Amino acid sequence: MEETQPPVPRQLVGWRFWGYSLGILGQFLPSALVGAYIKNYYIYTIGLDALLVGIGTGLGVLLNAIMAPIFGSIIDNARPNRLGKRRPFMLFGIPIMSIASVLIWLPPLLCSSTGCWDQLVTVFFFLTILVYYFGFSLVRNSYLSMLPEQAQVDKNRIAISGLPRCL
Repeated sequence: MEETQPPVPRQLVGWRFWGYSLGILGQFLPSALVGAYIKNYYIYTIGLDALLVGIGTGLGVLLNAIMAPIFGSIIDNARPNRLGKRRPFMLFGIPIMSIASVLIWLPPLLCSSTGCWDQLVTVFFFLTILVYYFGFSLVRNSYLSMLPEQAQVDKNRIAISGLPRCL
């Protein structure tokens, strides 16, 4: 009787290792820039009230926390198509996140009165930060959920996940 060898677990090595790891860095870099500078920009440059900026940022992070398990469930239960199981979600989320990450730095200049300005900028900021975190959550969940399929060895996963923290 012929013994069958178990399949060799898949690992990311070489360019695939670096490509996947830099993809993680590439998605968190815009998020870190938004998180680090959005408050200073809207409070000191635009002149929006700090409380409103804090509420808007908090709503965005809250939306991300709510949408993460929802998107994870949707992505895991999706049927693979010709693009794969997770790639369609990334291809949908990347333009949303990209457009919102540009628009968030361009508050509208439609009103001349201060009251209208504050209201318009507040609504604009809230909408763009929510759209940004919606896209970020979609991209992040679909990208990070690919890791167990790409790297089936625990030490390889740890190395991949730890690399962006070392850069």
